[in-house]
Amino acid sequence: MNRVRRGRPIGGGLLVQRAGRSTFVFATRARRVRAIAVMTAEYARDRRAVRSAMRRILRATADNRPRRFVPAEPQAKQAMLGRALASSGDRDVDAKLALFCSLNL
Repeated sequence: MNRVRRGRPIGGGLLVQRAGRSTFVFATRARRVRAIAVMTAEYARDRRAVRSAMRRILRATADNRPRRFVPAEPQAKQAMLGRALASSGDRDVDAKLALFCSLNL
C-alpha cells in the first residue's frame, strides 16, 4: 500500500495520523508516500519542527563507506582508557596476554 487513505494535512505534502500515543507523519507527492516518520504526539503538534524533521529525512542520502571512529578528546587520553578487566598487575605480562588474545587463533 503506497497511498495514504486518511490523515490530516499540515501543509507541504505532509499528512499526520494519530495512532495512540504515537503519530505517523507521511511525506507525500501526488498522494503517494515518499517517507514515513513516527514521532510523539507532543512533537507532532509543532508544525515547524515536523516540517524541519521531514525535510531532513527527504534530503538524506545513504552510502556504504565504512565509518572511522574518532574519539572525543577526553577519550583519546591514555589515562581515560583504564585497565583491563582481568589483569595480573604486571605490565609486561599484561601486554603479552593482550598480544596473545589479539591473535584470534
